[in-house]
Amino acid sequence: MTLRHVVGCAQGGAFEWISRTPLPLGATALELGRHGLITRMTSTWDSALWQATAIAKAQAAAILG
Repeated sequence: MTLRHVVGCAQGGAFEWISRTPLPLGATALELGRHGLITRMTSTWDSALWQATAIAKAQAAAILG
């Protein structure tokens, strides 16, 4: 994974990443609590760039949980 952009402040931050995996482009956001510890992490990715095998795996995981 390679970082493309990083932003942040006292409440949290985010980074955009690229990779050579089936999930080639995404972003991860971190929210910090009042003590500066991570309280939430959210990742998203551009599913328009997914390979067919990655889509099938994600669908199966969502259905079979």
